[in-house]
Amino acid sequence: MSTNIEARVRALIINKEYRSYLERILKKEKELARKYPDKPEWQAWEVGDVGVPPWIVMKFMNYGIVERVYASSRHRYYRLVDREVIERVLGESKVSSVRSHGTRKTHTSLKNFRLPDMETLFKTVVGYDDYKWILWKAVKKWLKGSKPAHFLLVGNPATGKTLFMECLEKHLPNIVYVAGESARRGGFVERIIEAYNRYGKEFILLIDEIDKLDSDAMKVLHNIMEGTLDIPVHGKQLTVKDVRIMVIATSNRPEKIPESIMSRFGQPLVFKTYDEEDFVKVSIEVLKEEGIDEELARKIAEKLVSLGVRDVRIPRQVGRIIESEEDIDKVIEILFKNRRFSRQ
Repeated sequence: MSTNIEARVRALIINKEYRSYLERILKKEKELARKYPDKPEWQAWEVGDVGVPPWIVMKFMNYGIVERVYASSRHRYYRLVDREVIERVLGESKVSSVRSHGTRKTHTSLKNFRLPDMETLFKTVVGYDDYKWILWKAVKKWLKGSKPAHFLLVGNPATGKTLFMECLEKHLPNIVYVAGESARRGGFVERIIEAYNRYGKEFILLIDEIDKLDSDAMKVLHNIMEGTLDIPVHGKQLTVKDVRIMVIATSNRPEKIPESIMSRFGQPLVFKTYDEEDFVKVSIEVLKEEGIDEELARKIAEKLVSLGVRDVRIPRQVGRIIESEEDIDKVIEILFKNRRFSRQ
């Protein structure tokens, strides 16, 4: 289990922002451990205690490195799944350069960034070679200083859209991730302000489930896609022109997106459900990223595909539970014991 967590942490902290958030959480947990050494149940924290946005905590939960240990109508407490492993990985990968929250990457630093080749960038994605190429090409030109091309990835759930986003997030600089559902009620504006403070006028904005953004967020996004940052900050209006913010978003329900936003994406990239062969291939790559060896990954994928599963989140779920081959059948049997529908 610790090997899987280690692999996921290493993938996350390529992004300096996630590293910073994990360091905050770790610091808080160590403080609580010193304060309550004999009461591990008191060593949990709420989002407000660690200064980490709620959507980031949710992302860490999705990655399996943070767990929710208590929830009520008023409080939600969390903790790291394996504090020792996370502290070790953060320590091993720490670099000596000084990082300041106010430091912004410059236009020149983006130009000097060495973009991975297309196959390395999208290593876990099976198929969609044309989509890989066009996204890679657009990012490459943006890094050289051109105005951004925006992309909307549409299709049913479990068709590979999120895998593309994960690859971009893992390998590219100046990445800002927003989950549509969690960025409502002012959350989107807060995220953009945070991104501007960190990166200045140039970053890539990844929006998962863009159709779930509220109307205020859509207005801000409209201006961003037109090259202007126009947002309220502490009672004043911050207006910055000539921003170079590339927007790449996913949606299962594009009909919910305002036409003014749709038109600025141009032609969407449409994703279709995986066939059996591609599902097995992509599941193996995803599980290998989780630290599962290829033979074990293939057994998980083939077992699931025989049940009609086409959602790559499910093999990832299984991979994060099992410790050996003997666990596979039992885990899958429990997960699907009362299944009333087939996820396609």
